[in-house]
Amino acid sequence: MVEAVVVLLHYADGWHHASDVLERALLLLAERQRDVSFGGPEPTPIEDVDLRALDTVAGAVAAHYAAAAARFRLTDWQIADMAEDRFRSQVEGARFAAVRVWRTTMEDVATKAA
Repeated sequence: MVEAVVVLLHYADGWHHASDVLERALLLLAERQRDVSFGGPEPTPIEDVDLRALDTVAGAVAAHYAAAAARFRLTDWQIADMAEDRFRSQVEGARFAAVRVWRTTMEDVATKAA
């Protein structure tokens, strides 16, 4: 479940900050739990859904929170924390790798120019 949330965070990266998605998902989940007596929202036709919208991505994350809480007895906050930690370590690792490649390329360019 945590990995599924991390995949969604990578998907949303560039449009939304990971912390914004995670926090919005927690709020959506709380709203759903409060409004359960009123029934579910009217479904929106898929062609009318903006797949990049914060609420769309956060809604998918909230669904994973709920499933994880039921299956693994973890709170939504625990899933959010684990997902954010994993996402940030993956992003940092990719950033370090990109910097290493860039530095190597620049050293090669400098060596050839000399």
